[in-house]
Amino acid sequence: MRFGIGRRFMRLPTLAANGALLGMLGMLTLLPGCSDKAATVTKATFETTSPDDELLVNLPARIRRDPSADACRNLINQINNSSLAKPDPAIPVDERTAMLAKQFALTENELREIRRPEFTALDAQELSDAILFREAINALEIRKLPLAQQVDELFGWMTRMIRPAERTGIPTPPQFVAIRGSGDGVERAYVFLALLRQLGVTAAIVGPESVATQATYLPPPNPNGRGTVRTPFWAVGVAIDGQLRLYDPFNGEIVRTATGEPATLQILRDKPESVKAWIDSAPQIESKSMDAIRAAGIAFTTSVSSLAPRMQRLEPVLKSLQLQLAARVDEQLAELQKLPGVKAVQPWAPPGDSGTLTHVLAEFLPVEQGGLGESKLGQQSFIEFIRQMVPWGSFPPSLNSMSGPSSLRVRALVMERYQKFILEPNNPHLLLIRGQYDDLIQQMTSLREESGRLGGKNLNDLDAKLAEWGPKLDAADANVARANRAKDIAASQRAQADLEQVIRDGGEVAFMLERWTARLLAEEGTYLLCLCIQEKAEQSRILGVAGANLKDSWSSSKDWWERYLRDYPRQAALYPARIAHAKAMIARCQKMLQP
Repeated sequence: MRFGIGRRFMRLPTLAANGALLGMLGMLTLLPGCSDKAATVTKATFETTSPDDELLVNLPARIRRDPSADACRNLINQINNSSLAKPDPAIPVDERTAMLAKQFALTENELREIRRPEFTALDAQELSDAILFREAINALEIRKLPLAQQVDELFGWMTRMIRPAERTGIPTPPQFVAIRGSGDGVERAYVFLALLRQLGVTAAIVGPESVATQATYLPPPNPNGRGTVRTPFWAVGVAIDGQLRLYDPFNGEIVRTATGEPATLQILRDKPESVKAWIDSAPQIESKSMDAIRAAGIAFTTSVSSLAPRMQRLEPVLKSLQLQLAARVDEQLAELQKLPGVKAVQPWAPPGDSGTLTHVLAEFLPVEQGGLGESKLGQQSFIEFIRQMVPWGSFPPSLNSMSGPSSLRVRALVMERYQKFILEPNNPHLLLIRGQYDDLIQQMTSLREESGRLGGKNLNDLDAKLAEWGPKLDAADANVARANRAKDIAASQRAQADLEQVIRDGGEVAFMLERWTARLLAEEGTYLLCLCIQEKAEQSRILGVAGANLKDSWSSSKDWWERYLRDYPRQAALYPARIAHAKAMIARCQKMLQP
């Protein structure tokens, strides 16, 4: 076993320091539910074959069986050779898309993307995202509730699943925010908007009068500088019962008046004094003057794939799945325009901002997975997304101080484990979002048992062993590189043999690192279990479970959160926001347990 793990270091070639980190992360550009194969989507041949009707009829059932992004790409490939790939002559694609490009400030690449007649890899990811958030809605069991309560429950789910966090660059797309389990107010708003879209409810962002042109991120003035994170809006407005009700994703609260009534845009305009407590406590509102609040503006936003006319052909075929894939821009703008308090509504289109909901997925994804590669910001964001999922501060200090090839090899081994944990099909994060609680509990129980079998003892020497072995690996790597540059075949062979021996000698280090990583994943698994138990209690509440059974659900959730805080005290230093979230959930459970 030790040598098997040790050989994983040898998967990477001799590494040069420059650009090596990107090379290492290249192995990790896998999206949730994806294999390690590059995403390719075949172009339509526009030939209708005899199995065509069968494909379209069975499409919903196939998606139910496997909703992963990888499976969605395979289906898209088949759809592109079916009658569904034929453009509808009744839809004036060029004229319509040109107008949308102007409204939403699309780039040339995005305009070409929405004009394509065949379905694309970006569409496949969009489809997978839609399925994920539709499943989250289904898991909440809210379909029998009045619309206002449904929206309130979705907002509550978002606040429980996405704990507050700071943002340092362009926002992350909603599915990845949900997997990460944290986000700033803009990213939490994106998750809420994704849920509302699948619920079939019209929504908009609400902010200053110029909200339609407010950016999420200003790039640095020079390549080595730091960009500026912006907060472009104040709240999300949701069209409910003829009003635009306000939800604050930054503070995680439904905006209410001083008398406890749900606040609306009309109230914001006519009686801003009634929501002064919220205004004063909301850091995202820069100007708190009553005149600035009365002048509030709203803007409509949607994803770039939803603007493609081809989505209008796909959505009816998947009607039984209740997916919302095609944006109804004109209809939704008209609906918003009629609501009380709305003076004017425009698409959200700040010039040059790749972080709005329209652009962010195409900007974030690697090109081979459907991204449009408009700039380096998105690629950097994706790498940062993966890096942030690993608690590097929990590893021995020598690992974080390592540099050169040894650092890359060791980090690749750690990344390999976390890659499986966050990006493989049916990973625990996706199970939690989909509401597959029993499957998650089983998976996390196995993870905790695995950590127990590997053991956490006798790992005190890992720091010293890494510090001793790292320089030897760096020296061996340097010898290989030097011999290769000299084009000395015999010297290269000797240097390569020496490198392989050093790697084999590091088998013990690799095994200890595997055990260390397993222990950290068990801690992460416990946190996911706490969220799972919490959601089971929330589900029971929504379904109207009463008496001892409901009390047991809240007690169980409270016990799990307290166990998490007790068993993993070092999490307080590493994840203060997570600890605060755990304490907030304990407080909620205690409140629900009160008679």
